[in-house]
Amino acid sequence: MIATIFTPPFLAQADFVSDATASLLLMVSVSVIELILSCGVIYLFYFLLTLPMRRNERARLFLDLLELGLKDGRSPSQSVMDASSSHDSAPGVRFHLLAAHLETGMTFSDALGKVPRLLPPQVVAMMKAGERIGDLTKVLPACRKLLTDGVSQVRGALNYVLIL
Repeated sequence: MIATIFTPPFLAQADFVSDATASLLLMVSVSVIELILSCGVIYLFYFLLTLPMRRNERARLFLDLLELGLKDGRSPSQSVMDASSSHDSAPGVRFHLLAAHLETGMTFSDALGKVPRLLPPQVVAMMKAGERIGDLTKVLPACRKLLTDGVSQVRGALNYVLIL
């Protein structure tokens, strides 16, 4: 009976160490989870904030590819299909979808209408107008000007958010 009431000191210390270790592990795991969640929220905020800039950059790349093809004497459809044949991921999935529509025999303006969010709607309207007049090179500078204006607005908004 005396043996059950009396606990040796090293057993009491072992319980204290295991309780301290458990609470320390709990604090560390909660801190790691909070860190992961906060990094996820920050990345989501960054992703959503820079979405318009990335879209404009892909649109400028599209205009560059189109202009290079037109300077080489190719049609807009052929320029897009040739650029898509490289299977580069930089222009985006929608660019390759546009090329797939063009390969089926669609006209350039119809294929642009079938691929939403490849280009801003104003640029798509300008490209369709350029195809109607028969010379896309005349509308490319206006398309570039429209994309440049949007980037400056997004950069200004990003600067204000960083200050906040």
